[in-house]
Amino acid sequence: MTPEPGTTRRARLGPPLGRPRWSFVVLGYLLALLGGWAYGAGLRAGGDWHTGARWEHTLLLTLRPRAPEALDAVLYAIPWAGTNLTLGPLVAVLAVWLLWQRRRDLATWLVVAELGVLSLNWLLKHLLERERPNLFERVGWFGWASYPSGHAMSSLAVLGTFAILAHRATGRRWPLVAAIVTSVVISCSRLYHGVHWPTDLIGGTIVGLVWLLATWFAFVLVPDAPDGAGVPPSSPPAPPVPRAEA
Repeated sequence: MTPEPGTTRRARLGPPLGRPRWSFVVLGYLLALLGGWAYGAGLRAGGDWHTGARWEHTLLLTLRPRAPEALDAVLYAIPWAGTNLTLGPLVAVLAVWLLWQRRRDLATWLVVAELGVLSLNWLLKHLLERERPNLFERVGWFGWASYPSGHAMSSLAVLGTFAILAHRATGRRWPLVAAIVTSVVISCSRLYHGVHWPTDLIGGTIVGLVWLLATWFAFVLVPDAPDGAGVPPSSPPAPPVPRAEA
């Protein structure tokens, strides 16, 4: 039996999603923003906002000795997998490809996840304006204020969304494990390079996790009825069976 055109292609990308619950998206965004702001405001009220707490100094200085050359190169390169400078163009390309595959539902989910992270990062950095550590020479890309860590936020929320998409399409768990490991290594590398206070990473993790869960709930767990995006056309109803006369 020959499958309908496009059916096999869409099946590889997992079952279609319903219409997203935009109320969950808005609520999740506000919760992520409030959670990141509340944690940062609490730290700032403690008086060590720009200088870092003693335990943060100790941790950063403990990580100061350089790793072996090969590991040092990996720790320098891997943060590029968690920055919006990389993830933004990647999401744009994937979204176009998904639209070509007639999966508007997945393209929308990816774009919302990326735009949310990008705007949350900008808002929180400009609202709280924390200075970056200056304990030793900083290495790698960094911009704007220190809090929260955009790398921790983006690697968790956007790479996490990639992983959920891959898991839904393949049924395998390794994308989820890979996303978690990559996010942890990226966060550790930001400490190793002296560009963030540890509490910046905690704040970024809070915001990224809330946003990841909010979009996951809105698009996957509790969506409205399917809107037809990526759904194969339904078969015509079967003709009525004639009734036999007595």
